[in-house]
Amino acid sequence: MFLLSSVSSFSRLSSSHRPAMLAKASSLMASFSCSSPRRGMRSLDLAGHVSFYFPGCKAIFTGDTLFSLSCGKLFEGDPDQMFSSLRKIVALPDDTDVYCGHEYTLSNAKFALSIEPNNEALQEYAADVARLRSKKLPTIPTTIKKEKQCNPFLRTFSPEIRQKLNIPLAASDAQALGIIRQAKDNF
Repeated sequence: MFLLSSVSSFSRLSSSHRPAMLAKASSLMASFSCSSPRRGMRSLDLAGHVSFYFPGCKAIFTGDTLFSLSCGKLFEGDPDQMFSSLRKIVALPDDTDVYCGHEYTLSNAKFALSIEPNNEALQEYAADVARLRSKKLPTIPTTIKKEKQCNPFLRTFSPEIRQKLNIPLAASDAQALGIIRQAKDNF
């Protein structure tokens, strides 16, 4: 329980959210090992969300902000805020392991392939994901590098994605993210 009990952000959560956060943290911690987890741990304040980064362990717990091959829904905030939050996460070293709050990777892969079918890194990752899930194995953690290569919400610059979703070339990356999120919500 060191993950949340030592972070001041946890104390700001409403008491109704704490049990769910603790349950998620316990589940994630079962697959996470680090010899000195508290050393250098910091929370990233991400526009309505909190992620916990362990630089010494090269790991980040992103909760509902970044998923493998997706990002959180825009219940709170807007595309600009989500884009800003994702930029903070992907600024971390490429070899950082990403532990997200849910195992949605298989369905996210189907969506990602539907809008960027020619992305070879995505094709390979989607095949790995399908193989793992067919054996009921987790796809988490992923890495910052893999997400940069494959996650459509981090690839708002992709001409293929922009063409598939009719995103104007003049649209900002945050605007493109909003359009991608809407397409995913309707997928």
